[in-house]
Parts: sequence; C-alpha cells; structure tokens
Amino acid sequence: MNEAHRKQRAPEAKRKFLSLFAGSGAARSGRLPQTYGIYSIEELQQLLEYERRRCRRTGEQSSLVLCYLNGSSDSERKTRHIVQAITHTVRETDHVGWISEHELGVVLSGTPTEHAADLAAKLQQSGLITEADLSVQRL
Repeated sequence: MNEAHRKQRAPEAKRKFLSLFAGSGAARSGRLPQTYGIYSIEELQQLLEYERRRCRRTGEQSSLVLCYLNGSSDSERKTRHIVQAITHTVRETDHVGWISEHELGVVLSGTPTEHAADLAAKLQQSGLITEADLSVQRL
C-alpha cells in the first residue's frame, strides 16, 4: 500500500475504531444488563486488547484498576453510586467499563502502576470501595 492510500484510509480506520467505543449500542438494544453509561464487557475487552498492543508497540506503560463489587451489584443503587464515584474521579482520557458482571475496570493509558495506585487510593477515600476490593495491574 502506498503512502497516499494509507493516509486516505487513516480517517476511515479511526472513525471505525472510535465507533467501537462510542457507547453501548448493545445495551441500548436491550441485549445487555444496565451499563450505567460506561463500556460494556465486550467493548472494554476490545479496548484492553488495543491498549496492550499499543503498549507493546510504543514501550509506554498503561495500567488497569480493578474494582470488585463483592455483591454490591445486587444493589442497583449502590452500583450506580460506585460507577458515579469512579467516573467523577478519573481523567477524561481514562476508560471505565465492565470487566465482568461484578467487576469494573479503569484503563489508564500512559500511566505506570505507581500512579494508578493514586486513583485506587482516591476511590477508597470515597468510602464506597474498600482496599480489598481494589487492585492495580500493569497492561
């Protein structure tokens, strides 16, 4: 593929990529449980794979903060409060979504684990999530 053709395809590829993460179309169609306006399990898995490839390619560190709901997901109100606490604490460039039915993940692009631990500490201070319910991983 020549350079001109690649540049011509770049905006199309970027649009296609961004459309994957534009919100939960599956949730709006009723196929998934309530997502609270964050990435669905499938969307976050795609984003995590993209971020891991980017980290391998660039050598940059990124982190994942995991929040275990430990049965809190049975209480829709408490889950909503936890999601709000997380989404109000993270940066605009961070990505929040479901890892599983009882686990939330926050993808911190370009953030080493020692700085991701700062986010975990802030979430703990909210009083909604305990230290035992948080973990930080390197992508």
